[in-house]
Amino acid sequence: FTATGKFERAGAAYHRAIETDPRNLDYYLALTRVQLYAADYNGALDSVAGALLLNSDSALAYAFRGRALSFLPDRAADAESDADAEGEILKALQLNPGLPEALAFYAEILADQGSWEPAADNARQALALAPNLLEARLAMAYVFESTGNYDEAIAEYENAQSINPNVPALYLSLGDNYRAKGEMDTAISHYQKAIALNPNSAAPYSRIAQAYGSVGEYGKGSQYAEQAVALDETNPRLHGLLGRMYYRNNELEKSLPEFALAIQGGAMPSGAQVVGLPPSPGVVAEYYYTYGIALVKLQRCSQARPIFDLLLATLTADQDEIAVFNAQEGINQCRALEAGAAATPTP
Repeated sequence: FTATGKFERAGAAYHRAIETDPRNLDYYLALTRVQLYAADYNGALDSVAGALLLNSDSALAYAFRGRALSFLPDRAADAESDADAEGEILKALQLNPGLPEALAFYAEILADQGSWEPAADNARQALALAPNLLEARLAMAYVFESTGNYDEAIAEYENAQSINPNVPALYLSLGDNYRAKGEMDTAISHYQKAIALNPNSAAPYSRIAQAYGSVGEYGKGSQYAEQAVALDETNPRLHGLLGRMYYRNNELEKSLPEFALAIQGGAMPSGAQVVGLPPSPGVVAEYYYTYGIALVKLQRCSQARPIFDLLLATLTADQDEIAVFNAQEGINQCRALEAGAAATPTP
């Protein structure tokens, strides 16, 4: 099942095996690996907890735990969570310095930190120890991708495909690299393959939305962003993405509730709760100031000003120059609108 990409069925088989033999550490570790392939990071944490109860010195268990922590939605970019992930992988390497999975996962964390040479060294060590290990190939590809060597990254991701061609994350990564090269049609075709392998994942839909948005096709981008939200309705980043697609497509009124959910949170019609995103540099800051600008364009400065004020109180120009500029410009536009309204004689 794992080789054919049927991760749910593989997971179910390992669950049954654990029920039959709950003291078998290998079953817990195999289940965790499958869950990581399927991007079920919370499930992986649950499974690896069972593994560590059986053997608190399992290097592979700590490596898997670090991997899951580093990829949890909305925690991967959080400094505290990154430290947790790195700490778990370092525990794995202390227990087994030659564990290929731990070396591979550590390479990716180092790449995220901008430590390119140590990242490449760890990825090469993992490949030397286990050239047919999917995780080692993925790590080498990710290091190339992180340094902008997209052709080399694509080659390594294709090498990983030869090991297992049915991992959805592979096609997401291939799509990302082709998108970075400006080859949007090829990127979208890879994202579509990820959908075929895992139609219930929001990730490929959101990637396609971004790909269409990057070439100005915001209507198509909106359609895919809507599908992403339908699959993961409590994800505030997806609501922000949808809001941005609506805004760029000049559908200002439709963008407002999506931006509001992204930054303030709220309840969905199903009753599910969205937790808003606090201001942070980059994409989240863009949701904030785009929401504010949409409100200014609709002449709702009383709602826009608190958003701009919060951005300016939270971020500095060193952290996000574009966000600070847009927040200040939004306030200036509000002042101009208010001055114009004050100067208009009463009929």
